[in-house]
Amino acid sequence: EAHQRMRALAKQRYGLTILDGWLPAGSQDNGLDVINLMSEIHKLAAQYSYSVHQQFLTQSINQQASKIHTVTLDHLAASIQIHGVGIINTAAAYSVPFLNQKLELIVKFLMHAGVRSIMLSDRQWLENRKKSGERGYTWSRAEETVRAIRALGGVADGTSFLDKLRHVITQIGNSLGYVRMVRNAGMRVIAKSLP
Repeated sequence: EAHQRMRALAKQRYGLTILDGWLPAGSQDNGLDVINLMSEIHKLAAQYSYSVHQQFLTQSINQQASKIHTVTLDHLAASIQIHGVGIINTAAAYSVPFLNQKLELIVKFLMHAGVRSIMLSDRQWLENRKKSGERGYTWSRAEETVRAIRALGGVADGTSFLDKLRHVITQIGNSLGYVRMVRNAGMRVIAKSLP
């Protein structure tokens, strides 16, 4: 109704004919909103799993809720249609500090004296294999490296350093997947608006 009044005012005062933008109502029943997801990117990255092939996020950690939430391109496209395409850049910008924080954790992990020593040892092992004509990183060497890293200990909650690294890498992937989905949903919205 407000958009109809604005169109009528534009026609009356300025002689402009504005086409109906076919904006949906202010509320939606299409799942989680892009703004809510964006403002809680840390929860999204920790509680959801991203499917790169099917382009959706599924809640993998259910916080005693009766439903498991999924976020699809359709949900995000409906949300972008409500809030406008300007939200796409904002969603990406919200993800950057989160990604920086997680990448700093990875750098700290790799700079840990014990981990660095193990990685340098593996590098030397690979160089020796290359000189002898052998190629690749063997399964037995990978198991040996995992045992060495696990022997370094873990974080305060009892999780090993390697498991914590896996969680951090998964969170980075989930947040990048979210940004990719927002971009694809935005392209879908724009494509539908073209004649």
